[in-house]
Amino acid sequence: MTEKLGFIASYTFSKTLDDASDFDEQPQNPFDLRAERAVSSQHQQQRFTFNGLWDLPIPGEIRLAPIIVVGTGRPIDHW
Repeated sequence: MTEKLGFIASYTFSKTLDDASDFDEQPQNPFDLRAERAVSSQHQQQRFTFNGLWDLPIPGEIRLAPIIVVGTGRPIDHW
């Protein structure tokens, strides 16, 4: 936009599948991992990220750099 203001935004829409999301998750049948395939516990369907850089109009080189991240919730395990 100008030499004093800049920004970047990104949006991700995804689906994460796996057969074990963490080291403490063990398959019920280690010989049939395809049966374990499901939505990952790390799955986050939507994520929006915005960051900017603004040189403040005051003496000295002071910059403001906000980062904003907004996303959908992650799956909850009900044990």
